[in-house]
Amino acid sequence: MSSSVNATQPAGWRLVSVAAAISVSMGMLTLSSAALASANLLSNGSFESPVLTPGTNYAIETVGAVTLPAWSIVGPVGKNVALIEATYSLPDAAGINFAAADGVQWIDLTGGGSNAYEGVKQTVVLSPGSYDVSFFVGNVVKPGGPLGVTSAVDLWINGVNIQTFTNTGAGGGGINWTRYSYSFNASGATSIALMNADGPGDHLNGLDHVTLQAVPEPTSALLLLAGLLAVTAQMRGGRAISGKREK
Repeated sequence: MSSSVNATQPAGWRLVSVAAAISVSMGMLTLSSAALASANLLSNGSFESPVLTPGTNYAIETVGAVTLPAWSIVGPVGKNVALIEATYSLPDAAGINFAAADGVQWIDLTGGGSNAYEGVKQTVVLSPGSYDVSFFVGNVVKPGGPLGVTSAVDLWINGVNIQTFTNTGAGGGGINWTRYSYSFNASGATSIALMNADGPGDHLNGLDHVTLQAVPEPTSALLLLAGLLAVTAQMRGGRAISGKREK
């Protein structure tokens, strides 16, 4: 004698399983997008290389030199920027903490008495898409002194002067680091340059933690596809369990 046994799960149980599968798929896609967006496509963005010995204060990086890994020093011939480390101090700036925005080193775009239109540039190859470049500008407010009251940085992308970003904030005993960002579309070799836009009488213009990140494309279509695949898998799985058992 034989009897037919239907081992298919209840409809309610299958709906819960489908919902769980869709939720997991969405979570995995979200994590993947976040990981892609968080990757810095620039190298040495916080200027931690070369490593300066504590107490060194600074190192001069001359226009045309290749001593700052991943970056080119650009500007008039003979001008420079300065790589600064955390213990930096100035006789006429007693009590000011020159800590970096990220890590322990940063760039002073005014250089060692240079105060020209000099800066740093890096070129990367990008896939077609949207990108966000961000950076911190450091400022000290010291009226009447050599450090000035503002810090201004020009952002150049592929040889085009995009915008001037000016920090007027006071640090309250230290450098005021303010983050700025700009979004754009790009493809192929892309150059990012950050230039000193301070006047000749201002001897401090901090730059640190420069990042270039991909902006994730909308994932709605991927999420929908993941959900449909999960539903299909659950429905096929439920039918496959049905069978007969001999008694």
